[in-house]
Amino acid sequence: MATSGSTSVKVTNWDTLKFSWEATSQSVVNNTSTVSWKLQLIAGSDGRIDSSTSKKWTVTVNGTEYSGTNTVGIANNATKTLASGTTTIAHASNGTKTFSYSFSQQFSITFDGSSIGTKSGSGSGTLNTIARKSSMSASNGTLGTAQTLTVTRQDSDFTHTITYKCGSASGTVATKSSSTSISWTPPLDLAKQAPSATTVSITFTITTYTGSTSLGSNTKTISCSIPASVKPTVTMAVSDSEGHAATYGGYVQGLSKFKVVLTASGSYGSTIKTYKTTAEGNTYTAASFTTAVIASSGTLTINVTVTDSRGRTATASQSVTVLAYAAPKITALTVKRCDANGNSSTSGAYLGITFSSAITSLNSKNTAAYVVQYKKTSETSYTSATLSSYAGKHSVANGVFVFPAATGSTYNIILTASDAFTSTAKTATGSSVKKLWSVLSKGLGIAFGKVAELENVFDIGFTARFTGGIQNIVLEKISDLNDVKTPN
Repeated sequence: MATSGSTSVKVTNWDTLKFSWEATSQSVVNNTSTVSWKLQLIAGSDGRIDSSTSKKWTVTVNGTEYSGTNTVGIANNATKTLASGTTTIAHASNGTKTFSYSFSQQFSITFDGSSIGTKSGSGSGTLNTIARKSSMSASNGTLGTAQTLTVTRQDSDFTHTITYKCGSASGTVATKSSSTSISWTPPLDLAKQAPSATTVSITFTITTYTGSTSLGSNTKTISCSIPASVKPTVTMAVSDSEGHAATYGGYVQGLSKFKVVLTASGSYGSTIKTYKTTAEGNTYTAASFTTAVIASSGTLTINVTVTDSRGRTATASQSVTVLAYAAPKITALTVKRCDANGNSSTSGAYLGITFSSAITSLNSKNTAAYVVQYKKTSETSYTSATLSSYAGKHSVANGVFVFPAATGSTYNIILTASDAFTSTAKTATGSSVKKLWSVLSKGLGIAFGKVAELENVFDIGFTARFTGGIQNIVLEKISDLNDVKTPN
């Protein structure tokens, strides 16, 4: 680009024909430049030409032809303007322009014995570009937050259309607007173009118009952050995989398990990358899972954190009630000889069972059942009796059950306490009636403090106490025992 230029043609060894041009002004509105030009003859120290007759000349500038006549007579060391003028040159719509020119001059002279006819030349020039396109400035911003786009126009009659592109998304900010300050809110939806980033790049294109004619375009690129509010979401559904919570009004310690189902989604194009759920100190990384059996009781909290492809997180928590639970317990069990009403009697024909127990109530919805099994020690099968009067009682203190018992027999007794989940049993022995001493009627057997029942057994029903100590007797000959006689 230039504001002037020239082309010279040799006429003689001492004379030069020169065409020169100069851009003297430009019109932004008209998109034109005014160019002044002149055709000159330049003579050296021996370049004098003696001629006074009219000669023809032509000049063409950017397609416009000029012509006329002149004289070419000139003195030594002189410069003579043969022709001059101005030309208005229209630029291209984008403000650029390269033009061509040509010139010719008739001489028809004899110089130093040489005949000089018509001399001509041509050239081109590139004019300074006329600023036609508007430019735009904008700052980096945040999606969903309004910002100002500032437009610089080259002429007040120009209008501009502004469009934007972000990834595969595009839109229009303004159409054929003359405003130089435009408020624009970058759509939050553009976050979808960066599912794994926290910023997006937006490129604006501003196209300038004069009337309906486009003068060209400029671009401007900014960065917009994705606001912190664009983050994933998560919800949590917790249930009892064993079904106890629905029955008992709460999860049951040692029996229930948490079944956790997470529903999570990304935001504006992001995807869920990781799950982290903590329950009872354990960590789980799946979207749905079932925990181990719940070990604690009381109010427990399950916490979950999900992370999306932008590295942003969402959390959720849920508190659940876990009912304390322990297997049934028989805290006390005693057996005594009694009468039919349960009154103590060393010679009674009944055995009375007294017991205490504890069964977890689970909001009074747990079952409670008690069964007594009894048999003579000498027998193999038990008789069972359900203690219906205690059914449903989760706490029993000094419960009583009486059953007929042969006076001469000892009984094996089993008490079982059961709930909806498990049972606990405790054993006891009910003795025969009390006697100072007793000899087995058939066979060899003796008892003190009870009835003799077992053959070849020395049976003591009393509590033993030895105030004088016990003397060890060493039998030197085991065979001597054969000499001991049993009294009649």
